[in-house]
Amino acid sequence: MIGFVKLFKPQDGLTQLLAQICRHLPPWMLWPLSRVVGILAYVFERGQRRRVEKNFRVLMRATGGTKSPAVLTREYFRRQLMEVVVGYVLQNAPERSWDRLVERHGFERIGELLKQGRGLVLCCVHFGTHVVTANLLAHEGYCPVIIRPASMRDITSQVLRELLLIHHETIYVGSRGSGLATPLRAAIQAIRQGKVLGIAIDGDIGDDPVYLPFLGGKIPVHRGAIALAHRACAPVGFGVAAIERGRVVVTYGPFMEPGPDGYTEEQMDHFLRACVARYEQAVRDHPESVWWSRPLCEALGLADTSADRRDAYL
Repeated sequence: MIGFVKLFKPQDGLTQLLAQICRHLPPWMLWPLSRVVGILAYVFERGQRRRVEKNFRVLMRATGGTKSPAVLTREYFRRQLMEVVVGYVLQNAPERSWDRLVERHGFERIGELLKQGRGLVLCCVHFGTHVVTANLLAHEGYCPVIIRPASMRDITSQVLRELLLIHHETIYVGSRGSGLATPLRAAIQAIRQGKVLGIAIDGDIGDDPVYLPFLGGKIPVHRGAIALAHRACAPVGFGVAAIERGRVVVTYGPFMEPGPDGYTEEQMDHFLRACVARYEQAVRDHPESVWWSRPLCEALGLADTSADRRDAYL
């Protein structure tokens, strides 16, 4: 069984239209609209609904959770639109919109680390509203740099570019799955210039993944982000975001600072495990915010591990 289910994709014309509508609405309307659109999809997309509920049954067994798969499925559908478009809605939004929609935890630590002048590598995973971890950096005046696959380089639609975050400074990585060798120098230079390099450790960019314990299984993640922090001798952190009561709650941490020679292998392994543990806790706390990405589905036994990994993401 393949568990991938994504109701709204940035590349879809309907998603882009809804994003533009949401941007022109008062910020308090985003969550109610997402709920309405989600319920309509829940009612009419019966095949998707069954797949999602079946996935949640597996997830609840893995977590030992007691939440009803049927209830989680409804909440999952209600969040789908907001999760995809909230980053776009917040682009250049006034402070009152941020105050209305976003709650932040641990963000002050990023400011403290960047004052050292070494830049920062910020790791994330495909979960909830993860794009807001980078949007918030730009809003606060920092310079995020995004790692993206070269397949996105030729996108010309401004709406799609903003939905995918490639309107920020972007480093494109070869062809899919080609690793980080080509843009390595540019990434290290950006970090040393005091910028924040954002990269998903569960993405499809980088060398062969390592498999770490996750919800009773093994999840594939990449060490590339931490290796870049080591090469640049820069701090590295982790960010995760989920929707709670109609607001995006963004949490940063853990963080790790380098020694004079960067990081030891033991330190890098420990930090990667800490990030995966934080991801697992986020899934336990907010199961309705999961993305049914290939890495998550592999960990839960929902994916065909022999299939092409490239269909797992946006």
